[in-house]
Amino acid sequence: MQKLKSLLASMGRFKGGVEIGEPYAGPESPHAALILGQVRTVETTLDAPIEERDIHIRIYDRAFQEPREEHEFLLDDLIHEVIEKIGTNYQLGDSGTNVRSIDPTKTLATPAWQEIGRTSGGQGIWYRTADVIVTLIVQDSYTFAAST
Repeated sequence: MQKLKSLLASMGRFKGGVEIGEPYAGPESPHAALILGQVRTVETTLDAPIEERDIHIRIYDRAFQEPREEHEFLLDDLIHEVIEKIGTNYQLGDSGTNVRSIDPTKTLATPAWQEIGRTSGGQGIWYRTADVIVTLIVQDSYTFAAST
């Protein structure tokens, strides 16, 4: 996740920053957060599993700002740029990781709305969000051991 965080930060598109975990207070827009999703064992080798791990890249943009049309276009652009950046520029194979690759056929983006925090007058602060779900293929995250 740290490597994804660095990649997203290097894009220069998230004025509100990039963090691991959801923000506790309303972030500056646009903002991105990396959140762990499902982890599945999809096959095994002789002594270790091969897993799929979903990482949700949640993009935040303050809702109900004018012009609304431009904010919707911004969200669409950010979804596309994140998917393109990860799919074309993300280097996974180094000595410090078990991540073998990304499964691009499982990439999914889901727009939504989310309330985070309150104004001084007690009104909820709403964000237009999009979860870009990226599936990492992780090999040898642990080794099987025979029990006695």
